[in-house]
Amino acid sequence: MHLRSNLSKARGLGSAKEGAHHWWMQRVTAIALIPLVIWFVISVIKATSNHGVSGVIYLLSSPVNAIAMILFLGTSIYHGTLGIKVIIEDYVHCPCGSKFLDIATKFIAAISIVAVTLAISLAHITSYKSPGKYQSGFWHGKKGSCHKEIHGAADDSAATGIPSDAEMLETEEAPIIEIETPKE
Repeated sequence: MHLRSNLSKARGLGSAKEGAHHWWMQRVTAIALIPLVIWFVISVIKATSNHGVSGVIYLLSSPVNAIAMILFLGTSIYHGTLGIKVIIEDYVHCPCGSKFLDIATKFIAAISIVAVTLAISLAHITSYKSPGKYQSGFWHGKKGSCHKEIHGAADDSAATGIPSDAEMLETEEAPIIEIETPKE
């Protein structure tokens, strides 16, 4: 089944010079975002429920989660760029303004995707910097170092031995606290 008319096949262009591809890419990215959004919401709620930003850093220390986060944010940015392009085509009638906004949108999207990838890669790399340590409100431990917090221990620092982010802000220096990895 072909979605292009005979005239558009002959000219090699759709109604907006690339309509079919643009339409399909919007649908594909929308479908790809469904499981990614579900994963994102569940993961961020679990990660931030006990330790805020520290939990997100720990979440990104897993390669699978880091890749999934890059896929989620990259797909979201690309899907948003496609939507903004349609808005520009529909509502900006000056050809020079349309071209400028199209180029600016693509530039901002490219910079955003590169920044997201670098930030997540940096969070992933620095999470292995000093194994078994909790420093300055960020996890720097191997997988399992905050097993108690992720798997349902009490939220207070007395039960876990790990200070909360609020307690970390009260201190002048960033203490380094040893955390034992649970033995199975």
